[in-house]
Amino acid sequence: MLNLGAVGLIWVVLRRLHPGVAVAGIALYGLNPIVTMQGQSKTDTVMAFFLLASIALLVTQHRRSAVVALVVSMFVKLITVPLAAVFWVRELRLRRWSHLAVDGIAAGVVVFALYAPFSRGFELLFDNLGMLGTGGGSAPDIVRPIVFLVFALFILAVGLRQEGSTEQLLRGWALVSLVFGVLLSRPGLSWYLIVALAVVAVAAERRMAVAAVVLTFSSFLVSSWTMMASARYPLPDIFEVPRPIVFVAPLAVLAGLAMAWRVWHHRLHHNDNGFGANGSAGPGPGAGMGAEADRQLAGSLVGGSSEGSR
Repeated sequence: MLNLGAVGLIWVVLRRLHPGVAVAGIALYGLNPIVTMQGQSKTDTVMAFFLLASIALLVTQHRRSAVVALVVSMFVKLITVPLAAVFWVRELRLRRWSHLAVDGIAAGVVVFALYAPFSRGFELLFDNLGMLGTGGGSAPDIVRPIVFLVFALFILAVGLRQEGSTEQLLRGWALVSLVFGVLLSRPGLSWYLIVALAVVAVAAERRMAVAAVVLTFSSFLVSSWTMMASARYPLPDIFEVPRPIVFVAPLAVLAGLAMAWRVWHHRLHHNDNGFGANGSAGPGPGAGMGAEADRQLAGSLVGGSSEGSR
């Protein structure tokens, strides 16, 4: 039922922000095998539902309720903590002090309501927050602090580039979720990517959608093969290399293709800029388009171009 609810929330968000891709966004999330085959039994579906509810409330201008839903999502699982961090870094950058004060009070009330009924009370809260240090994917222990530092700096950079629009925030969230999936999730636990799928579905950014499909394909391949094997009925080990490499290989291919496309695109516009309409050397009608395209591409990779608030 929550998966159906998530699909409905994706429809609500996209019908307001990007009506032309509403069906594509629903298909990206609802038809992904991680959602259909693994999401029915994982709490990640609950987390994604509350995150999408928060996004829908933001889009419909119910900000306080959106913060409550976001905090609930965080305490289902801590995977959405980086997204909350981007949100509040944005508020700090925009100096929305009253919003931050209200958000802090709302978050405190929600946390109290969630943990007060338990006998261990806030000791349980600190235990849960301590789980933040157990991430790091398959990275060796010696490298894990570096991975955390790089990811924290990346979150800060995405938050500081926000200008205030909901569309830009969603693109920033989608990018952070994808980077989390590469750096901090484990290849065999593909359901950790359900949140990334949900955010990418409403971000309506083509390149991130392609990256999400490739990432979830890699993770689902490794996860399915691992879960189907058992000590009594072992499957042949088709992976002659460590599983993290199998997980990363399709992403590396995608990155290579993206780089090749960017070089080709740059050269195409550079050639256009080198000759005028009459074939003589000099700037033609397309002068400056290559540089502008590169600036737009770079901007979209860390939250997209600035747009006005809706």
